[in-house]
Amino acid sequence: MKIGIQAWGSAGDVRPLLALGGELAARGHSVTLAVTPVDNRDYAVLANNLGVELRMLRSPFPTRAGLAAVAPAVMGRGLQVRQFMASLELMLFSMERDMTDAALRLARENDVLIGHTLAYPLNAAAAKFSKPYITQALSALAVPSGEYPPDHLYPLAFLKNSRLNRAAWRFTDLTAGLLFLRRMNRLRAELGVAPVKSFLDEGVASPLLNLISASVALCPPRPDWAGRNEVCGFFEVPAARTDLPQEPGISEFIASGSPPVFMGFGSMSDFDPEPAALETLFETAARLAGTRAIIQLPGRPTEARGAVLVTGSAEHRAILPRCSAIVHHGGAGTTHTALLCGTPQIIVSHLADQPYWGRIISAHGLGPAHLARAGLTAPELARRIKLVLPDDGYKRRAQAAARFVKTEHGTALAADLIERTCG
Repeated sequence: MKIGIQAWGSAGDVRPLLALGGELAARGHSVTLAVTPVDNRDYAVLANNLGVELRMLRSPFPTRAGLAAVAPAVMGRGLQVRQFMASLELMLFSMERDMTDAALRLARENDVLIGHTLAYPLNAAAAKFSKPYITQALSALAVPSGEYPPDHLYPLAFLKNSRLNRAAWRFTDLTAGLLFLRRMNRLRAELGVAPVKSFLDEGVASPLLNLISASVALCPPRPDWAGRNEVCGFFEVPAARTDLPQEPGISEFIASGSPPVFMGFGSMSDFDPEPAALETLFETAARLAGTRAIIQLPGRPTEARGAVLVTGSAEHRAILPRCSAIVHHGGAGTTHTALLCGTPQIIVSHLADQPYWGRIISAHGLGPAHLARAGLTAPELARRIKLVLPDDGYKRRAQAAARFVKTEHGTALAADLIERTCG
């Protein structure tokens, strides 16, 4: 089959779809991936390693300064829904025309189309050309169930009331329609295709197949889910195909003393307007917690300074098994990599689905209650670290979860489902 994929977002959004594309290419399918990178990263090396044809679209923020300038709008204090909509306006809706042109080309050229859950231009293009359309989601955040409420109404979970949960999902679908569906359907009208009526049932999840690239350990299927929702396991790039080099000196630093805490906010570091202040915060928290630390900051050369090593690049899978804990932003990719490595997690959420992953990790006893990036202080972070390091229970639970996750094969299961559905 000829398969066209549209990805949008940061590395945590794009790399899982590249991993899926690599699995499909390894099975003999022709795979083309169109990427809109909000963090301006280039995936040419990784796509080549995986045998995927790559089409890079422009980023909404060509420079790091542009990313940092929008940080107050998307990561400040306030209502999570408001932050989410601000990020969509700045990072997704502004790219609609470019993404639509790329989506129409993918739809003309391919037999099957697969889109990031928010790649609504590809959804519309698939309808225009009558091509099978499959969605990929990083979590069950947009999958309605009577067993849990929408995440922005998560306090309702304590009531354990299925009727109330379903009513909350209906309310969410209606309000999301007011915020998102109008724009989605305006594009569909331009392309001459019928409007979608439900944001949750048609807009962000394909009625044909919705691939949830999360571990069953963190995201178990629920009996009242629609049958199209399939939890596959995380879509991990094979270690042999990665484009992330291991910087020299890191292994030697780890071996030179007690296991360090790894600290890094992944793609979110690109949004930070004061990287020097973030470095100071991490260093101070490590000192207050009495631990060695590896601090990852974009663009930094690897440098050891006593009990701290700073680096710009790190292959997490090679490092985290040798670390006592990881402090990170709560992105789905880092969360699952830490899970795979059996490393306790201290999550400092910034935006979008990160508070969700923070709550999931805490609920499973794999880390303490998550912190918010807005207003974060070094003493506050140090207290979380000091909760985790002396408690062997976190490590035991993390290692037990890792043993389970290693039995999952997310991209292989997803490729089986795609072939079964569209082959």
